[in-house]
Amino acid sequence: MADVEPIGQHEIIVDEPELISCLNDDEDINRIFLFKENGISSYNVDLSMIENHEFINLNGAVAIAKFEFGEPAAKYVIVLKSNCEILVLGLPAFELTQKRQLSFNGVSTFRNAFLFFDSDYRRLHICVNAHHIFEIQTRDILNSDGLLECRQFHQSTNEVLDAVCLSTLDEGYFVLKRDVITGCLKVDLIYPYTLEPQATEKDTNGQAPATKMMNTLSNPSIEDIWAFSYLHNPQLIAVVTTRKLLVLKDSLSVYETKGFEKISGGLFDHRAPFTGLSLLYDSGSLFLSMQDISGRVYFASVNLFETSRSVSWRQLRTHPTLKTSETLNTNGLSKVLSPTQCALVSRSGFVVISTVRREVKFTLPCHQHTYIDATFIEQIDGQFSQIVACGGVTADRGFLECFRRIWNTDALKLLESDNSFENQGLEDFWVTDNGMVVSTVFCNQDDELRYVSKCGTKLLRKEALCATQDSGGRALLYLDATYHLQLVTKDIKRQICSVTPPSCGDSWSLFASVEQKSCELPSLIIISKGKTLLVLRNGILEASFDTDCFNIKSICVKTLPHTDQFLILASSDSGLLSKILYQPTEKSLRIQKTIQFEKGVPLQLCDIGDEAECTPTLFVYSGNRLWILNVVDETCIECFGDYGIKRMRFLGSCKFIALTRHDVFVTLHYNDLMCPLWIWTRRQFTLDGGIATHLVKLENPRYVVFASQDRHNACKVSLFDTATLQILHEYELPERGIIRGLLKLQKPYDHSIILSFMGESKGCDSLILLLIEKKRLIRAARHKIEGASGALAQKGETIFHSGSRIDVFHLHQKSDHWSFHSNKKKIRGSGTLTSTCFANDQGQLTVWDSTRGLRNYDLGSGNCSVRSCAKNSENPEEIVALFESKVSYSKVHDVREMLSPVKRAETKLELIKIQKSRLNAFNVTGINVSVQHLESSFTTEVPLIKHVTKAKQIGPADCLVCARGGLYISKIKKHSV
Repeated sequence: MADVEPIGQHEIIVDEPELISCLNDDEDINRIFLFKENGISSYNVDLSMIENHEFINLNGAVAIAKFEFGEPAAKYVIVLKSNCEILVLGLPAFELTQKRQLSFNGVSTFRNAFLFFDSDYRRLHICVNAHHIFEIQTRDILNSDGLLECRQFHQSTNEVLDAVCLSTLDEGYFVLKRDVITGCLKVDLIYPYTLEPQATEKDTNGQAPATKMMNTLSNPSIEDIWAFSYLHNPQLIAVVTTRKLLVLKDSLSVYETKGFEKISGGLFDHRAPFTGLSLLYDSGSLFLSMQDISGRVYFASVNLFETSRSVSWRQLRTHPTLKTSETLNTNGLSKVLSPTQCALVSRSGFVVISTVRREVKFTLPCHQHTYIDATFIEQIDGQFSQIVACGGVTADRGFLECFRRIWNTDALKLLESDNSFENQGLEDFWVTDNGMVVSTVFCNQDDELRYVSKCGTKLLRKEALCATQDSGGRALLYLDATYHLQLVTKDIKRQICSVTPPSCGDSWSLFASVEQKSCELPSLIIISKGKTLLVLRNGILEASFDTDCFNIKSICVKTLPHTDQFLILASSDSGLLSKILYQPTEKSLRIQKTIQFEKGVPLQLCDIGDEAECTPTLFVYSGNRLWILNVVDETCIECFGDYGIKRMRFLGSCKFIALTRHDVFVTLHYNDLMCPLWIWTRRQFTLDGGIATHLVKLENPRYVVFASQDRHNACKVSLFDTATLQILHEYELPERGIIRGLLKLQKPYDHSIILSFMGESKGCDSLILLLIEKKRLIRAARHKIEGASGALAQKGETIFHSGSRIDVFHLHQKSDHWSFHSNKKKIRGSGTLTSTCFANDQGQLTVWDSTRGLRNYDLGSGNCSVRSCAKNSENPEEIVALFESKVSYSKVHDVREMLSPVKRAETKLELIKIQKSRLNAFNVTGINVSVQHLESSFTTEVPLIKHVTKAKQIGPADCLVCARGGLYISKIKKHSV
């Protein structure tokens, strides 16, 4: 039985709502309803503006339709989701009136569907996966409970694009289909549940209008069908062919079309060059619009009462600042809003164009970025703080985005700034009852200020080695030059004890706290010098501790709730923070954990305190950055701003004052009750002419390398600076093709990248080695491979390639020349669609191929031992990744076995499969016999129903999921054995 984890185990970095559909408001012809994944917007056609927005969760919606039911007729909107769930929303307020689950004869999920009702709204028809049409009674949707069984009444080998039933009397259906072989469109007239067509109303010539239309469309002289659409009020059908417009209303009208040859230059393909037809009937005139597969929109109108039998089409021009490829894609369509306005509708947004002036009147962008690859470039204590992602918006426009997790600006607000001391070389400052006292850098260090108390008492460097105010703010505590610990209270100075100075280091730090107001002495005093900690309780030395790892810069102490233990937090000049647990009963100290911030950058602390019972947190800051650390759950989030804080101190009432590197004082207000506490910021670099497909980080996390290609399969590899968002250098591949894999090589091949390339021409598949030297990409070697290229992996000095063949090789350098040295043993590969592979220490290579499934190769013998988990043909969008993690042992195991270095270093390999919103993990370690199925060890739901493009391991239990319109971090549960 697989463990199931809740959605809360995932973090959403990006979630962009998709524009699902738009519908007219029957009550107001000047209003259009726009349905997005996060709600419904109302667009006013006359005013060209969004009037309001209702927040409704429509994630996973694939089709939307309107209907009426009852006496008097009530109006509704029905929403179909990809998980076979339907929502019924009552108009005009869009309140949820019904929520049902449908059954489609074994179909559990789908991505493609459309809805249509008959002319009397008695039956709802649902076409799923483009080949099956089901129906269900409308009254059952509204009035019954439980699972609703849908009855299939039509199945087609060709692709069903649209359908309509204009009459419930004769039950005839016009169905638009695309031939799966030729790609041509055709219209069928079908009569489900009847052996013979029922009698239909005939015209004055004795022929039914529907039959007459079918006869006209079947005439060879009519040529090819380009588009099809219909209206319910009034009831009519329109069909556009290469030369004619057919309108079926009370009778059949045929119009000769003009304008296409002039507009297109005769370049239209006969195989349905248009993605849809939109109709609007107004005062006897029919207005039509179509969009071709390149995004161009055409508009026409015809008066149905005039004798003229021709219709002229003209192309609408978009605004010069909007590229057609940015506004629309091949999944878009056009919609007539009024005789003077037409909308361009796609996942990218909603654009309204004047049909008279041919200019943009309104734009509602809904740009969905398709994330294809991503990686982290910074993490603190296992928490990912910076991520870089790449992908495309359209086929001609790619992007790279840099994400940084920061504290919510509402949780930490900048109240004011004071530049009175700007650029005056301040070193430190103190907040006193009479104002602020600052310290500057002097040549005579002995006369510089060491510390100033709240009441204004000043200590010079020659008088004190370190000083602090106790946590109650009543006493000044300092260590004088003769190593005596002095306490000053109300102008009364008292010597507590003398301290034997540690032999190491020259930097002193001091911390003091008071447990009870009646105490004369600070109950806890911590003194540090270099790497040594001294703990005094009530003026008596209780313990000393040598950290043996770093020089302490500053100290903060937190009391652990419901215990008598103290947590000492010590920062170092190397950017390391240590959590040290002190147990008073045992008088012992031990390092509980260390957290590495910026390496080599001195780290300082500022206690946030326990005001208003806030979460035990503290500020951590270095030369240019500021974080907030929760010492309980160890979450560490970066704060906004690039001040470069020199010193930070508590001001009172949740306020803090900081001295920046430019000697500007900023006052901050901290509020830990804000939710969410952190957000992801994003910066974007636009890539014109192509999309970015692969991404790897380098040794210096500031730089990444990405691969890109254009619509003509011209490929590039680029070196990118994430700080400045600039491409530093590009390497353009000489042949056209596809980059199948991009691997950053580790030791001993530092500063090197290898790519797997599949060329358009036969025999061009190869592996290319690129060196990174002086911020340039240099091709060092090329190795042609037999068959198709595939996935790459590295283990030590050995590099593996899996495609049509398994290649094992080393890189050899002689002088400035690099070469590939291959293992001569030929091993038949997993296939041409290999997407990922992994090599272990036992000489085995695990490979996943989209068509052949999981394979495990013994590289010594060349045998393939595991063949399992081939991709389900019903799940073409399934994404797979291989995931390595350490084995964790349960408490029932022998302690000696658990502590064994070999056992502790043991790893396991899991296969991660993502389909729709479900993530499954399969354990593939230790399987050495042929199996047909792997048992799922872990199942979870990803946050949203998106089209997933890639899953990638970025941590011991973290999987980065890329999708269209979304980027997520999913947790993979660790299992004990």
